[in-house]
Amino acid sequence: MSSPKKAYVIDTSVLMHDPAAIERFEDNIVVVPIWVIEELDKLKTIPHKGEMARRASRFLDAYSDLGNLQEGVSTKSGGMLIVDYAGDDYAGLPQGFGQTNDHRIILTAIKFKAEHPDAEVILVSKDFNMRLKANSLKLTAQDYRHDKVLNSTEDLYGGVATLTVAQPDQRVLAELCQGGAVAQAHIFAMLSEPPELLANQCCCLVLPGGKSILARYCEQKQQFLLVSKPQQQENKIIPINDEQCFAYALLTDPNITLVTLAGRAGTGKTLMGLLAGYNQLEDRYRQLVVYRPNIELGRPLGYLPGTLEEKFEPWMKPIFDNLILVMHGPPETPNVKGLSRQKGKKAGLYVDIEGFIEHGLLEISPINFIQGRTLHSAFVIVDEAQNLTPAELKIVITRMGEGSKIVLTGDPEQIADAFLDPTANGLVHVIERMKGKDAFGHITMKKTERSRLAELGAELL
Repeated sequence: MSSPKKAYVIDTSVLMHDPAAIERFEDNIVVVPIWVIEELDKLKTIPHKGEMARRASRFLDAYSDLGNLQEGVSTKSGGMLIVDYAGDDYAGLPQGFGQTNDHRIILTAIKFKAEHPDAEVILVSKDFNMRLKANSLKLTAQDYRHDKVLNSTEDLYGGVATLTVAQPDQRVLAELCQGGAVAQAHIFAMLSEPPELLANQCCCLVLPGGKSILARYCEQKQQFLLVSKPQQQENKIIPINDEQCFAYALLTDPNITLVTLAGRAGTGKTLMGLLAGYNQLEDRYRQLVVYRPNIELGRPLGYLPGTLEEKFEPWMKPIFDNLILVMHGPPETPNVKGLSRQKGKKAGLYVDIEGFIEHGLLEISPINFIQGRTLHSAFVIVDEAQNLTPAELKIVITRMGEGSKIVLTGDPEQIADAFLDPTANGLVHVIERMKGKDAFGHITMKKTERSRLAELGAELL
């Protein structure tokens, strides 16, 4: 006798996270409360969220062609989709639970459980507060797990391997340091045990006595490529530690078209991205494009006064801060040396940055403006990518045209979106799915260089 099917009651956050979530539950029953459709309808015009809401609505609309959704229609995965109209009888909730859509969705799950005693009913939500409320009412609730690629951020691919050289061959080391490349077999011959390396994995070759050589494994050519440590130049920003050197090497390799830089605040993720993009402008790329998710803690952009540029300026300031360092070098005094402001312009917009924007060399935009675009010969940075869903980052990455490179930066531990977490967000998803691909490179950066205070804050708070 076959076991009874499970019935998954999904809330709005699941469909906003993955518009195709209905097909992820195999041959089980998927229940979508009518209140979820109502919420999708309200979200479809909201910047940053609207595209996901519209996609989810289109998926549901396609099922409506197969039959009556209230009675249930078959899914492609062999299950059944039901749109349930319950959830308006508040007598089923204890005192203190207000009349909200979240509580209506919980009521729908409770009613479905009562009407189908043989089925295992599970409420699925990205909202941990909803899961807590459901559990308090003796209803099984769980997170959406389909795209959860990690159990802990400690398991995240770091992108760096430490290789201890047991038997150094000076000829091979000289060939690497002077020629810039050496065959994989020659390096492996110096190691006590050949490692399992992924394409474009960065390696620290530790020599007897403690000295080290930085290199990158090129799987296509079966070679190790030297990663140089640049010499300090007056009034110039350069990589200043091994992690930044690795990152800059990945960012300036034209064969690597997708780079992810993860790590805590102050490690130089955004700065290295902007430095590499700025240094390659016009030689390799015709435009530097920076996107940031406008995760809003206050009023939506559309309700703030002013032009789009004025509305988005608070999200642009971190990019300006880093661009000033790239263009002018580290400050010798509280005022950046050689920096000028144009009279009559609002504070924060600098003359040289405006010139880059006016000439089309630099563009800084909200992430929701990428939909429908195709970017050719552009160096694209998506900052704070941990605040995007896997589905949203898929849209972004598939916008890249010929000759473009995309860089995703972010700290998985600093999530501003209520429905994402350190192990289930777009940045982590891309890292784990793409690792080992020839076109991909990654570094998890740990050393804070912003200031001693920033380092202490990252470590202790």
